[in-house]
Amino acid sequence: MKRMVVVLLVYIIPAGMSSQLLKAPGLEARIRLLHQVYRINGEIPVYFTVINSGPRPLTIHPSLFLYRNFQFRVRTFKNVHVRHRESYYLKIRDMRRDEALDRPIKLMPGERYGRVLNLAERFNLVRPGHYEVTGYFLVHPMRTGSDFRIDSNRSRFILKPPLPVVRAVARYNRARKKYLDRQLSPSDTVEFMLRSRKVQDWEGFYMYMDLLELLKIYPDFEKRYTRAPFAEKQAVLRDFRLHLRKFPAGRLESFFAGKSVVTKDEMTGISTAEVTCRIVYRERKRLLVRRMYYFSLHRKFDRWFIYKFYVVRR
Repeated sequence: MKRMVVVLLVYIIPAGMSSQLLKAPGLEARIRLLHQVYRINGEIPVYFTVINSGPRPLTIHPSLFLYRNFQFRVRTFKNVHVRHRESYYLKIRDMRRDEALDRPIKLMPGERYGRVLNLAERFNLVRPGHYEVTGYFLVHPMRTGSDFRIDSNRSRFILKPPLPVVRAVARYNRARKKYLDRQLSPSDTVEFMLRSRKVQDWEGFYMYMDLLELLKIYPDFEKRYTRAPFAEKQAVLRDFRLHLRKFPAGRLESFFAGKSVVTKDEMTGISTAEVTCRIVYRERKRLLVRRMYYFSLHRKFDRWFIYKFYVVRR
């Protein structure tokens, strides 16, 4: 005689989980941004609201420390997640030394509970672009985990450079146009290269460089370029351009190009110039370093190009 075996599946609800929330769903989380465009280093206030849209009262447990209940995820349109600021993690670490008890709040049907939170204080938002933010509300973070996480809607915003940077870029573009509209002297050519380096305008930085001649003062790159097949020479030049971005070392603070001395070879008709330039830059240790550089330029058609430089005095 065959025996029938009955298997009973029993679902056990953890003791810390609120059965009220499971039986009476209806809690919603919403976030709202007042503007579509924000500036780097400025505040990005997010209005975070929790709503009881169900027919029964619901209990939430807000903490004195808002980060326990109100959390966010920020990512770019390319699905790259933005990391939290290190200062934000340090702030949380200091807060955890004094654990605070949750304060139960009963939300009646239709009632709301919310806070205004600064997104820029939490996340490392330092690059211009388009971003998307999603909010998460933890109903009882002291006892449970993601089982009580309520996801909010998604909201998008645009992050632009700070206004002082925008004005500085506009001034630089006007100065750059002024330089490009006229024939530059050897001193102006050196200053234009350094000014482009200071604002990281790499197109202007390489514009008046004779890269094939500059290779000769870098033996490693010269050997790579000489030995490389024709199809790989452009890759060597690309690596050489990236290496030149380290000149001068550190952050460029100021510079001044002195008078240029121009000579012309009567036999070949080639004109060359020598320019002495004082450069001040800041190294990693926040120490100002002053150097005198010696630039050599030669003339091609109506333009001067840098083909050599070295330090005159340390």
